[in-house]
Amino acid sequence: MNPAGQHPCAPDPSLHPLARIRAAHGWSYQKLARLIAARARAYGVGMAGERQKVWRWEHRSVTPDRLTQRCLADLLGVGHEELSVHPWPAWLPTADLAPCAQEIQALRRELTQVRAALAGMRREVERCPFTGE
Repeated sequence: MNPAGQHPCAPDPSLHPLARIRAAHGWSYQKLARLIAARARAYGVGMAGERQKVWRWEHRSVTPDRLTQRCLADLLGVGHEELSVHPWPAWLPTADLAPCAQEIQALRRELTQVRAALAGMRREVERCPFTGE
């Protein structure tokens, strides 16, 4: 603990909530913009991954549009209903955890996705008439 009683890995509490989340995940402005744009493509919407957008959200009090917030919520594991209940940026999760705890959460999400992909592959193999004999 530092003299202020804050964990040395804890993000700076004076930062915008999104800046704290980026710091906890190790995301640059550009990385987060690209992740959001990729998620938008999954919804069938083309979106430019511009780092300036993220900077404006954090420093100019610009509110991201609804689709962008939905994509960000997906990345952070936040339910879409939170977007209706709490305004920007109040729905963002707190980044009080040490970065390693944030990484564990992200890895768990990735593990769930990998398990689902493997289950799909297993079903494909089971349907295959070729047995290898």
